[in-house]
Amino acid sequence: MNRGLLAQQGGFTLIELALAILVFALGILGVVKMQTEAVRSTGFSMQMSDAVNLAEDQMERLTGMDISTSVPDVLAVGSHTGEPVSLRGVSYQVSWNVSQLGSNPSRRIDMEVAWQERGMPHLLRLNAIKGQE
Repeated sequence: MNRGLLAQQGGFTLIELALAILVFALGILGVVKMQTEAVRSTGFSMQMSDAVNLAEDQMERLTGMDISTSVPDVLAVGSHTGEPVSLRGVSYQVSWNVSQLGSNPSRRIDMEVAWQERGMPHLLRLNAIKGQE
C-alpha cells in the first residue's frame, strides 16, 4: 500500500520542468524587449528635446534682433543654414527661411531642425513673425 501512495505523490516530470523553464524564459525575454524599447524611446525623447531647444534658441536670437534701421544678414529674405550642432552624439542641422510680410520690414521665419536617428530622418518645424520695433 505504501508503494501506491508514493507513486501518487510523485514530483514534477522532466517534461513539466522543461515547459516551466520555457515559459519563464519567454517571460524574461518579454521584459528585456520592453526595457530595450523604453531605453530607445527615452533616447528619441532626449533628441526631440534637444531639437526643440536648438530651434527655440535660434528663434529667440532672430526675433530679438533690431530691424528698425537695417535688416541683419540672417534676417534677409531667403534661405539660411546654421552650422551643424552636435549634442550627445547626434548631429542637428538648423536652417530657416525668411519671407517678408507686405511692404513693411516685418518678417516671417520658418525654422527647421533636422537630424537622423538610426538612419531614420527626423524634422522639427517652428515659425514666428518678427515685427518692426
